Amino acid sequence: MMILKRNLSFYCLTLVCTLIPGVNSYAQSSERKTTVNFYGAIDFTLNRPSGKYNSFFTLGEQDFFVTSRISDRISFLSETVVKFDPRSATTFSPSIERAQMKFDYYKNHSIIAGKIHSPVNFWNDVYHHGRVFFPTIDRPVAFSHFIPLHTLGVRLMGQGLGNLNFGYDLVAGNGISSTDVTREGTDLSFTASAHIKPVDGMRIQAGFYNDLLKNNKAGVHSGQMNQANNYKKDVRFRMLTTSFAYFTEKFEFLNESLYNFNDSDSLGRAKNYSSYTYLGYRLDDNRIPFLLFDITSTDDNELHVTHVHRTQFGLGFRYEFNYLLNLKIQLMRSSDFHDHNGPEIKELDKLFLKIQLAYGL
Repeated sequence: MMILKRNLSFYCLTLVCTLIPGVNSYAQSSERKTTVNFYGAIDFTLNRPSGKYNSFFTLGEQDFFVTSRISDRISFLSETVVKFDPRSATTFSPSIERAQMKFDYYKNHSIIAGKIHSPVNFWNDVYHHGRVFFPTIDRPVAFSHFIPLHTLGVRLMGQGLGNLNFGYDLVAGNGISSTDVTREGTDLSFTASAHIKPVDGMRIQAGFYNDLLKNNKAGVHSGQMNQANNYKKDVRFRMLTTSFAYFTEKFEFLNESLYNFNDSDSLGRAKNYSSYTYLGYRLDDNRIPFLLFDITSTDDNELHVTHVHRTQFGLGFRYEFNYLLNLKIQLMRSSDFHDHNGPEIKELDKLFLKIQLAYGL
């Protein structure tokens, strides 16, 4: 009898020890939810840049997108992209595009810490690196020259406030000339933007960005092309942006405009601007023809951004198999007039066709 009682006690203790981790695991899993997504694209291009036709396929960015709900108020987002890198032995390398922890501290107000997309305009705040969500094949030209794509720092954010669904963003962090681990000096970059959503599908936004570019460096947080001149003094970089987006069941419209003014001790203030317009009409659940117009121009005394005067016009068609798979076709006309920061003047007029298959898993 004593042996039986001991055995029963042992079995009960073993059962309890076995169940307790299971209960804890269930409690944790009911509060925590992690989602892993993958996005990518394959492009085909036909162009004639210098009197000779080229046709080629391109493997676009492959995007690993992870979100996790840690608790009712705390969440995490990570976005790691594998993309073309000519300096790599395999010509591809990984890049951490976002890694951010979000704390919802009061109703619709949040604080975010980490590497984020700078919320200076609609496109950079709403779209990530998954091309399947882009209305067109490529981003506006301004993203290759002016837009501070990322900021490593702290962001205060509010969403859906009041009858107009007012939203705000205040960001302080490493700027354009910094890396993800260090920055020279004590001047942080600053971003302020505000938007309203007065009706469903509409968003009106204005933004401001301010940064001091130490020694005129172009770091990892900008899509800007590196300057071709040898100016190595500080440049004060400021930018004003406006965005108007209106997406309904039938009609799609987006305008992104910016005015960039950069101050240097050498040539004074340079004034640059860019404007991008997209117009699409949904014929049915799958077919969306669209137009786009994109103009970008830099001042002659610009010392940071590579000089460019480009006008692009495009006709396109997007076929959506579903929300995670689409095919886009664009016929583009691009006119360039730029001096490459030097005495040589070039005027280019290019016509090219681009096809993209964008997908998500």
